[in-house]
Amino acid sequence: MLGCVGTSDSAGGLWALRKAAEVAACGDDALRVNSGGAGPVSAEWMVPKSLWLKRNEPEVYAAAHFICEYQDYMNFHLTGRMCASINNVSVRWHYSAERGGYPASLLDKLGLGALLHKWPKEVLPLGARVGGLTEAAARHLGLPTGLPVAQAAWTSVESEVQGEVSLEQANIPDAHVPERRDMCKLMGLAMQAAVDVGNQEPNLGGADAFIGMIGLGVLQPGELALLTGSSHLHLGVSREAMHGKGMFGSYADCLLPGTHVVEGGQTSTVQMGAREAKEQTEGRAESQASGHMSVGCGERSHQGAPGSVISWYKRMLGEEVTYDILNAEAEAVPPGCEGLAALDHFQGNRTPHTDAASRGALVGLTLKHTRGHIFRALIEAVCFGTALILDTMRSAGYNPKAIVIAGGATRSPLWLQVHADVCGLPLRRTRVADACSLGSAILAAVCAGSFADVSTAVQSMVHVSEVVEPNPRMTVTYAAPYLAYKNLYPALSPLFHASNNPAAASTLIAPSILAGDFSNLEGEATRMAEAGAEWLHVDICDGQFCGNLTIGAPVVKSLRSKTRLFLDCHLAVMHPESQVQQFAQDSEALAVAIRTAGMKVGVALQPGSPTSVALPLLQKGLVDTVNVMAVEPGFGGQPFQEHVLEKVRELRDLFPSINIQAGADQLTFHPEAAK
Repeated sequence: MLGCVGTSDSAGGLWALRKAAEVAACGDDALRVNSGGAGPVSAEWMVPKSLWLKRNEPEVYAAAHFICEYQDYMNFHLTGRMCASINNVSVRWHYSAERGGYPASLLDKLGLGALLHKWPKEVLPLGARVGGLTEAAARHLGLPTGLPVAQAAWTSVESEVQGEVSLEQANIPDAHVPERRDMCKLMGLAMQAAVDVGNQEPNLGGADAFIGMIGLGVLQPGELALLTGSSHLHLGVSREAMHGKGMFGSYADCLLPGTHVVEGGQTSTVQMGAREAKEQTEGRAESQASGHMSVGCGERSHQGAPGSVISWYKRMLGEEVTYDILNAEAEAVPPGCEGLAALDHFQGNRTPHTDAASRGALVGLTLKHTRGHIFRALIEAVCFGTALILDTMRSAGYNPKAIVIAGGATRSPLWLQVHADVCGLPLRRTRVADACSLGSAILAAVCAGSFADVSTAVQSMVHVSEVVEPNPRMTVTYAAPYLAYKNLYPALSPLFHASNNPAAASTLIAPSILAGDFSNLEGEATRMAEAGAEWLHVDICDGQFCGNLTIGAPVVKSLRSKTRLFLDCHLAVMHPESQVQQFAQDSEALAVAIRTAGMKVGVALQPGSPTSVALPLLQKGLVDTVNVMAVEPGFGGQPFQEHVLEKVRELRDLFPSINIQAGADQLTFHPEAAK
């Protein structure tokens, strides 16, 4: 058996976020690709995932011969060769060939030096031949033994169909077509295998959007790829390395040797599903030969993706309101929407602010504004967000000359024109809309020997179908609304952070009844209320779960009638289900039963319990309060256990709005617990 750990974006779940923050805080020079060293580092990247693995599954970490991406693992089983992709390691592993390869200094600072012996020794460029299909792999897949496996990527269930379209549209020598068709089938099978093991946006050999750059023909310095869908990704090519706050990169050699790529992104943009995309393509000259309506790299065609502010707004208006209707109404609205401005941060901001707590907004609404005004304001906000990213890149030294665009948003002529006008740059559309799939086909063609290199293949296989030129007069007109857009985030950010983190905005004191006079509980409750308490902490212990026997439901019921304070009841009992109105067999059903009974749901973590045990309930939104116990349950007068503060910080980072409790008295109180 191969001792290999393949990582995916789900490794460690939300708990990897804490490790990502630890990586970002170490200050190593390799972090310059993360907003010029300011961070953050995504939990999806290799170093945080490896750190999580070492901390949480040390036996697995120690035993692994290789720690790699899942596509490296798949390539190994296809060919018997363990190697990494230059795209993956440059973009997500802090690898730099110019600086000696893997980030040894960064790993040493994090206690991960052993990773240098566990990561793949070989790093191959895109389009390189990983190897040929082994006899066992070929027999299993029904493909020829020795079929070349290329460092490439694949991104959707329809990829094999799109690959066939690309074959017909490209000028490929006939002798290579059968092998290319087999390679397309192989990548489709590999993609489906990745889906089967839970990767929602699979690729083989590279990050899908970067492969989309190849499918758009974006290889020359000054060109920028804009990949649209439920989110936007902005990827620009440069000859020189550059780093700066508010962007990611540049990544050396991740696309082609001797080039660098800078990265920006927006989170909530213009995703539409297949049916909505069809509305915008009816009556247009161009059509998709395969019938596959691509909505951008790595995006599946599904109706109303929640990540899209545009499709969200359309859903709010009802099924009878089509995109054609909304576009017509928006076209009748003047630029700037007569004073109505929107902020497109409906799922936070990726760049340049990198603020997960930021939110969307409509500002300046009056009674004269119509749904057409709102629709256009949302479109303009997305376009302004792109312009702000381009300005951020310019401040770091990258000056885009042209934008090549792909994805569902390209089906709206209004959206394309507003984007061109706001950015002041021409937008180019290509014949094959699924840029990621075409990029994979190009790399496979190079590997199969159809072309000498990637640049030659792009010249033959990528064709520009439309150019949308900016209107200089409109670019000037948009200057004032763009300035208003830029002012929205600094003005609204304090409000967003306060509303997303109410627990951080104020600290609530809940005195424990265990410290009171049991002969006069009513008087103790009155005394606490007069002192300013809002809650009263009530421990209900049965003498079995912990060694103390306190009070039961009759006492709580009596106390309820004697005080206005909220009673924060903690069931430290062996069978909590017996204390609520409905019997439940598991924690999830119990949480639902507590809510059904009109009460708030809380989970208590004893000092020795990890935060991960509460994750299933927290992720489903079934918990209102987490009690991070700083002492053992049931008895007063114990010293504060400072190690629980790490759990408080972990929970606060992952769930900003959750109520977190940490018990103490005037002698054991720790200020960090109130943060």
